[in-house]
Amino acid sequence: MAESMRFAIEEINNSSELLPNITLGFDILDDGWSEDIALRNTLDLVTDYKAVDQICTNQSADQESSNSGIIGIIGTSRSATTIPSTRLAALFDMPMISYYASSVELTDKIQFKYFLRTVPPDGLQVGAIVDLLELYQWDYIAVIHSIDSYGIHGARQLQTLVESRGICIAFISPVSDSATEKELHEVVQKFDEYPEAKTVVMFSSGKVANTVLEQMKIEEFTRDMTWIGSDDWGYDLKERGYEHLTTGAIFTRFYSVSVPEYERYVRNLQFHNPMLSPWYKDYWREKTTLYNCTNVDVCISTFLENDFSAIYITLPIIDAVYVFAHGLHSLLTEKCGGNENTCRYSDVEGEELLYHLRNVSFMAKSGLFNFDENADPPGKYILRNWQIVDGEHRMVKIGLWDSAKDNDKLIIEQDKVRFLNGTNRIPESTCRLKCDLGSIVIPLEKKCCWGCHKCLPNAIVVDATKCVECLDAYWPSVNFTSCHPIHPTHLRWVDPLVLIISIISALGIVLCALTVIGMSWYADQPIIKACSRELSAINILGIVLSYMCTFILVLPPNSSTCMAVDNVISMCFTLTYAPTLLKVNRIYRIFRAGKKSVRRPKMVGVKQQLVIVSFVIAIQIIIVVIGSIMGPAVREKLTPSKSKPYVETYCRFGYGFLAACVYNALIVFACCYYAFRARKVPDNYNESKFIAISVYSTSVVFLSIIPVYSTSNSALYKVATLSLALLVNAYLNLFCVYFIKLYAVQFVDPDEMVRRGTLGTFQATNSGRALRNIGANDNRIRVVPAISGDVAGISKGTSSSQKTCEECNGETTKDTLSQ
Repeated sequence: MAESMRFAIEEINNSSELLPNITLGFDILDDGWSEDIALRNTLDLVTDYKAVDQICTNQSADQESSNSGIIGIIGTSRSATTIPSTRLAALFDMPMISYYASSVELTDKIQFKYFLRTVPPDGLQVGAIVDLLELYQWDYIAVIHSIDSYGIHGARQLQTLVESRGICIAFISPVSDSATEKELHEVVQKFDEYPEAKTVVMFSSGKVANTVLEQMKIEEFTRDMTWIGSDDWGYDLKERGYEHLTTGAIFTRFYSVSVPEYERYVRNLQFHNPMLSPWYKDYWREKTTLYNCTNVDVCISTFLENDFSAIYITLPIIDAVYVFAHGLHSLLTEKCGGNENTCRYSDVEGEELLYHLRNVSFMAKSGLFNFDENADPPGKYILRNWQIVDGEHRMVKIGLWDSAKDNDKLIIEQDKVRFLNGTNRIPESTCRLKCDLGSIVIPLEKKCCWGCHKCLPNAIVVDATKCVECLDAYWPSVNFTSCHPIHPTHLRWVDPLVLIISIISALGIVLCALTVIGMSWYADQPIIKACSRELSAINILGIVLSYMCTFILVLPPNSSTCMAVDNVISMCFTLTYAPTLLKVNRIYRIFRAGKKSVRRPKMVGVKQQLVIVSFVIAIQIIIVVIGSIMGPAVREKLTPSKSKPYVETYCRFGYGFLAACVYNALIVFACCYYAFRARKVPDNYNESKFIAISVYSTSVVFLSIIPVYSTSNSALYKVATLSLALLVNAYLNLFCVYFIKLYAVQFVDPDEMVRRGTLGTFQATNSGRALRNIGANDNRIRVVPAISGDVAGISKGTSSSQKTCEECNGETTKDTLSQ
């Protein structure tokens, strides 16, 4: 620093444009980083108006007192020592320019009117540090600061700014210059208490930083840490043996470019020159001892790195000297009209000089230099990374931070950065778990620490803290930020369950076709004649529709298919059970009437039966038509599970279908009633018993599937349940009513049927007298068993006068049978 000031003064004195015919002198004092020493030295300077001997040796005493003296102070290097010094200098109207003091406290021009500086205030440096933390996503940090104006105000601004950026400070440790070993040990222990805080911002003076690092070295602290250093420390890490503790550290440095003229000046210095600064000599003695170099002049030339003037930030010192020179030049030009020889030292007043200093504007070594309204220069920082290069620790420039830019203030060359492990892999410093997509953060016990909670699969994440479920038939996007409708699917023929149901239905249709063929083939058989072929045809049509319903249920749901399903199901039951109701009702009425008289019951003929069944079916048709208009079945979306992005479509039955079901239920219950009442007819008339089995089973099946269908949350299961009920109903009717007849015709001998079905020997009378058992003879009346027949044929012996129910196609004889 001393040599750079001397270089700048000599350069100005050799200039013919800046302060011509005026020679600047200097007096350099060491403050020892002590506020007391700095204050004493300042007092000496401001009270001594005599020129220093080595500058004014050729002047008389009168000339010294009138044309020489202290017009300003450059320094000090620390905010802690600058604050009391500039307060004292202000009492004597003495401007003071610091080349390193960056505390924001000094920005207050009410308190520090005569203070200027050639480095930006710490508020801007804090901005650079926080931008760096944000860039690398270090959101859980530790802060160590010195207990002085520089450290306290810097840490305070850092805390305010990081909190506004969502960065949490795990702990803050203030450390004084005179900290005890116990206090330093407590600081080191905190790193173990907060292991997640792996990034440490050290905003402190060099002395405090070195004491903390020394304590860590003593305690053999080995945990990896990423250090962020402020501008006041980190210049002698290798000399002190802290290089391995701080590998990967990033330091903010005042913007400083290389000054080739100064570097040539330093390399040409002779170590034994009596005009050489004593501090400069001490510095190089330590260097030569460290590197075991015997020839000091050779060592200086060898160990000076390229751009060392930028690395050691000499530019602010040179700028400070030039600010005084340009300010003084402007003042003298104004007061002396360009003839500086007419001016005397007493003509330079502090207030006037301050005005000209604050308004200087000149081309410095780094470009245009000027002050803002607070006598601060623009904020510009170089970021340097302490890394291993070719086996040695070096400071490598990695980026720049410029406050003059509105956006992209921070520019980092990522390929040059090297962290702890020697790679550019960014270390973590966070107490927040990285939650997977679809998870929210939840607070943990430790300050600023967050864990993760997985949201439900169908929920999105709002503000990273709330899980909000999507509506039915919606599913979260890939990044769980919005809900999107799920593309619905429908049943497919390739589904195993659908395939099985389809095969069973197809088999049923084939069996219905075989039944029709069999009934036609054996149409002249008494059993077939006795089953009311017209009603049976309607009944089989209803069974066929039941089988066909299963195919319609599998079709993609839309308004047409849903209406078809609604109507076909309603009609298939009506077509199945309306004829069945008439059959069982007729059997019951015939035998009930036979107990009282021989008169034929009303409305038991074929035509009458067809009219009645047509009327019953017509009522259902009307209900179906009205229901399709007022409350049709509609296509509905169904979400089987909220844990999967799957939506099915099916036909939801409306109120019209419910009305049709109620009507069909009344028909089925009526069938059950008459089947129960006809349970005591002779075994020969056992079709009523098989009908009873069919309708009872159907009732049980449908009563059991109603809750299953209603509560099922799967379209496949709904369709399967409904199809199963239809198939069971169809097969029960097909086997119990028709297959048993065809089996009897094909495989049972008529005489055997007579023997198996004979209840006794009866005598028919026209007077309606009760038939009595007359024993076995040729004249006995034989009751021909009609398996699944409505009414048995009557045969008297083998005479041709026999009249059977076959002749009347199921009608009863005029002589009503009585048991």
